[in-house]
Amino acid sequence: MTFTIKAAVLYTLIATIMGPTGALADDLSPSKVVAEITLDIDRDGKMDRAMLVRNGESASVDLYIYLGTGDGPIDVSRKPTILKKNIASGAAAAIDGDGDGSLILSYGCGGCSNDSETKLRIVYRSGKVLIGRYTLDWDTRSGIGRCDINFLTGKGFVTHGLVGSETRIKVRSSPIALSVWSEDLTQKACTF
Repeated sequence: MTFTIKAAVLYTLIATIMGPTGALADDLSPSKVVAEITLDIDRDGKMDRAMLVRNGESASVDLYIYLGTGDGPIDVSRKPTILKKNIASGAAAAIDGDGDGSLILSYGCGGCSNDSETKLRIVYRSGKVLIGRYTLDWDTRSGIGRCDINFLTGKGFVTHGLVGSETRIKVRSSPIALSVWSEDLTQKACTF
């Protein structure tokens, strides 16, 4: 009888720690959360939470978006509404809002011998999470420049040098779904 009670208590304790998904409750421990912000990304009048979470011991981070959670505590057993694994890597990563519900993700390496900063404008349109804009700034041994692509309009430009002229570029006009986005996909549009 005593063994059965102890086993039941132990099982309850393990289930509480693991949560219903089987994931350890410390998956979102404060030490793993690199940045977080509340914003209304889906424009439904309820505040949502976006977080960059360190992916294990690697330099990459995952993007977690919880719709409708506001700025209260997150139930760590709840799966994020939107999850993009390995969205960014680099020495620095940050997220911010722009006031209209768009999420701005910035990452890169400033102070490196080859500096670069990437910015993604993540938008929510018609129930889909999309990359609305991609900007890459670089200052490397081989040059300085910027590539800026608005995937909502299909237009962009590339500059080389401090006062370099803009080269206009056109890309497919449909935005890229966050779920399929990769750095390679957008960098190809910046080469000509």
